[in-house]
Amino acid sequence: ECGSDLAAPSGGPVTSPNYPSNYGNTEDCEWRITVPEGSIIRLMFDTFDTEDDIDFLSIYDGADGSTPQLQRLSGRQPVSPITSTSNMMFLRFTSDFSVTRQGFQFSYISNAEGHCWDPGVPANGNRDDNSTSFAPGQTVRYTCMTGYQLWGTANITCRTTKTWSDAAPTCEIPGTTECGSVLTAPSGGPVTSPNYPSNYDDDENCEWWIMVQEGSIIRLMFDSFNIEYRHDFLTIYDGASDSATQLKSLTGQQTVSPITSTSNMMFLRFTSDHSATRQGFKFSY
Repeated sequence: ECGSDLAAPSGGPVTSPNYPSNYGNTEDCEWRITVPEGSIIRLMFDTFDTEDDIDFLSIYDGADGSTPQLQRLSGRQPVSPITSTSNMMFLRFTSDFSVTRQGFQFSYISNAEGHCWDPGVPANGNRDDNSTSFAPGQTVRYTCMTGYQLWGTANITCRTTKTWSDAAPTCEIPGTTECGSVLTAPSGGPVTSPNYPSNYDDDENCEWWIMVQEGSIIRLMFDSFNIEYRHDFLTIYDGASDSATQLKSLTGQQTVSPITSTSNMMFLRFTSDHSATRQGFKFSY
């Protein structure tokens, strides 16, 4: 539906109208989230795709649009969790009279002041503590299911700053070859082009988003790189999308020096044309 009042301590998924089909023209939707006093709210997005710089989701740190704005989101992007400073949050989504996209899907949780947020459980993994609220000094221990490799830190501890000592790890199949993914472990890899070490296909269009803990930066390291020269490209951006500063546009067969971001996000896009393929590439970060 187009807006609602949400009063449960946690909720979702909540979506834009018609999701996963496209939302309509001239939408004007408002959501108000209210949780128990003494708690704060964390908003988490599964997907976000609106008409870039035209259709917006604005998020406010309070009961209405007169309170401080936390984020104003537009375009296609991964969205890091957004946290309030009080027990209320207000969201407003508007679209113009033409061009629509799939929209967005979010959920939210709340937590008592002074505690760490639930760090989550990785897909294909487990943890030893299923609490939903974590006091300073409390440690969570992670393991992966058989056949999966743990990337990141196995044990993380809630600090007095209400943050975890590290991000939750991920559980990956060694040598992941899918065409794009969202990578959130503090370190990861190997990540490869499709079919690696066999040749990738014609007309590939793969996108990887790397997001690490705020305050950190990313170093990308390649073990191999071989794509069709001046026809197939891997482009690397210093941020969450292709609107960020371009760090490198790679093509051909070459040795690639480490590439470093200036923030906690990096975006990679690989494209191939309609003929002639090569082995591709393999990287870690």
